[in-house]
Amino acid sequence: MTTKLLEIRDSATRISVLAIRFDPADDLERAIFAQNGYGSDIEDQSRYVMLVRINGSETSANYDPYAWGQARTMLLAHQHILAHFNELETGDVVDVEFEQGWKPDKKRAEWRDML
Repeated sequence: MTTKLLEIRDSATRISVLAIRFDPADDLERAIFAQNGYGSDIEDQSRYVMLVRINGSETSANYDPYAWGQARTMLLAHQHILAHFNELETGDVVDVEFEQGWKPDKKRAEWRDML
């Protein structure tokens, strides 16, 4: 598995997430993912990215972008993370307004102010 900590931004919104790509390291991990419905081989399983909100008591997780319901920010951010997972690095900002072309400039990560 590959994990990255990201910051999702939108209008008046900041959400910290843990993104986990299911790319099993061995046959045991592959078998566990297969047993739970995530495909039978590494190629199928690597298409999944579990997104975990890590904002304290608001913790929730989904592998399906559409499972976030009416949460437009999470849907669009999850779709972007799925499409660009290899390009993203821990600490990156996924700015929904910027990625959708609604704003010309990408927001800055708030965690940078803590360093």
